[in-house]
Amino acid sequence: MSFDAWKGNQLDSNENLTKLIGDLSNTLVAVKSSVEQLDRMNFKQSYEPSFVSKWYLMKALDEQLSHLTIEHGLGVLPYKVEVQIRPVSGPNSGWVFKGDSAFRSDDDVNKVYGGIVYFYNEKKVELLEPVKGNQNRDVGVIINTGQEDGRRLGNNHDAVNEAFVRVKVWAPWDLPTPDFQSQWLPLDITDPAETYQEIEHSLGGYPALLSIQIKCESPKSYLISDGTGEATVHTREWDASGGTVWSYNEKYVRVWIGHDLKINYDYRLFGDVDGWFKILDGFDTKRGHVRVLAWKRTTFGNGQFASVSDEAVPFPTELQPFKAIDYERDLVSLFVEANEGPNKGFRFPAFGSSQAQTSSLGGVVFAYKQTGELRLWRPNPNMDGFLVFVPPPYGNGVHSQATNNASYVAVLLKG
Repeated sequence: MSFDAWKGNQLDSNENLTKLIGDLSNTLVAVKSSVEQLDRMNFKQSYEPSFVSKWYLMKALDEQLSHLTIEHGLGVLPYKVEVQIRPVSGPNSGWVFKGDSAFRSDDDVNKVYGGIVYFYNEKKVELLEPVKGNQNRDVGVIINTGQEDGRRLGNNHDAVNEAFVRVKVWAPWDLPTPDFQSQWLPLDITDPAETYQEIEHSLGGYPALLSIQIKCESPKSYLISDGTGEATVHTREWDASGGTVWSYNEKYVRVWIGHDLKINYDYRLFGDVDGWFKILDGFDTKRGHVRVLAWKRTTFGNGQFASVSDEAVPFPTELQPFKAIDYERDLVSLFVEANEGPNKGFRFPAFGSSQAQTSSLGGVVFAYKQTGELRLWRPNPNMDGFLVFVPPPYGNGVHSQATNNASYVAVLLKG
């Protein structure tokens, strides 16, 4: 009802007047909400993290320097965490590698393995490096590009034993409200029906940003892992490595964990093997929960988001998809997109370090530089390596795939 109509009818009833004011108020609230949404989409905001730690020196196989607890002090579960690893020397000095989200190997096979694995909650970020395992072998490192046995292809190979490490933490107030947020959904390696989740985000396109959070609990606490893009196949009993694999496309997020009754439920959501600094005692890593946070590209406004899909060069060892990357503020990611098969169009995240494996392997190790370049180390196809690799023990065989018909997609969220 318009104001003129009201005036023309000369409504003097208090009841009618009250109803009219309520109608007008509801209309004004709706208009205000639309304007605020438009402003958020068009106004170039800052998305820098609330917490950026100083750089710490960490060293593999060192009892004092192989574990670091960083208190972020935010008091809430972060929306996003990034661990940056900077070698102190070697051919990749000046480049940054990322932390990883699961224990996927140990020293049992006597081959180089490593990385920095991180977990977090509302109080802290835990950083863990290799230590001597049950076999007492000196094969753990902080960064491993996978040169041993020709397992990975690429230039500037290195296995680094010490590096500087830093943590960046985005609180909920650092980012826009997610355009999609799922409930916490169950994962359980002992139940085939709960080793795979397909979650519909329905954003109408590839999300600009995703946070896939895997939660495992102890009687007194919980820890979060961000999941991984590489599956590990067990070739030995009692090998409790693994991790939670995820990918996404324009409509869904897919999540896999390992399941195989023949080998004693040995897969774990976080992995749980010796050869790493131990903090998972008391945590149930056989089962947990996953939730998905997703943001549309338009949610970040103009000029805040950029992505580049590799088409001209199928498998380069270096790319320069961006003009510059700000180490302090930006969030850079690399994905491998399947071009065929049951996961066609789905993107799997790359990671920060290669593991020791005696069976098939998958995924891409990458590093980035301030000048916008990326360095890539991909699995060797002649060594049973695949860019996209989801073996049958994961998800109880749902959408299993091994292929090298894939493309790289680089994504940069400007801070």
